[in-house]
Amino acid sequence: MMKRGMPQWNSVSRVTIRSDSFKVYEVEKKKLKALLKKVDQIGLTTDLWKSKPQKIEYMVLTAYFVDLDWKLQKRVLNFVHLSPPRKGVNIADCILTCLKEWEIEDKVFTIKVDNVSESDYCIKILKDNFATNGRLLCCGKIFHFRFCVHILNIMVQHGLQQVQCIIEKVHDTVDFLNASYVRLKRFGELISQYNLQDRKLILECKTSWNSTYDMLDCVIKFRKVFPRYALHDHSYKHCLDDDEWEKLKNYLKF
Repeated sequence: MMKRGMPQWNSVSRVTIRSDSFKVYEVEKKKLKALLKKVDQIGLTTDLWKSKPQKIEYMVLTAYFVDLDWKLQKRVLNFVHLSPPRKGVNIADCILTCLKEWEIEDKVFTIKVDNVSESDYCIKILKDNFATNGRLLCCGKIFHFRFCVHILNIMVQHGLQQVQCIIEKVHDTVDFLNASYVRLKRFGELISQYNLQDRKLILECKTSWNSTYDMLDCVIKFRKVFPRYALHDHSYKHCLDDDEWEKLKNYLKF
């Protein structure tokens, strides 16, 4: 198709694209290293998660700093595979390796992490390491910060326990429909019969409370569609009964 639309276009193999991508990465890495050498203090954030399809665990390390023009900068330093178990010592070792690679282990003054026990132990190791070399500001009082969003999510998840059974049923239903193009297509056809504008079902992310709200708020719009869909797909289990729909409706209003 590209050849017909643009005769001068020459196809490029995946090997060439891969090679060119790594070349660009190395060039940009050198530029960022040169920039970081001019910075005195660097803050870090780190996050960990598991890729559901691949079942592989990752860690991302992001640097925050103010450049010479007094502008706040944010750069992703590393996106790496972190082999299980993800214990505090493993996370700390991975972070220290990344810092040495970027030659900034003597410039870190603060780090923000999730409010979990593994992060607490990781911070303890890092704090002891930096304290030994005398690189902690204010005796380490500003070294460890917890993500406020993560703490808020824990609070909201506690409140969601009132409708946890309903949430689990809705989650399984949305996951079931999203797993098949044929199911989604049929579900979309039924939605159009009710003249509803929204067509996409939202699946929650367990670590993001607002995504849970979005999923429930989206699903309740299709309340009349689910029983109709059950008539066409006998493998589908009707997600909620009438009482559960009413409870969910009242809960969202609250």
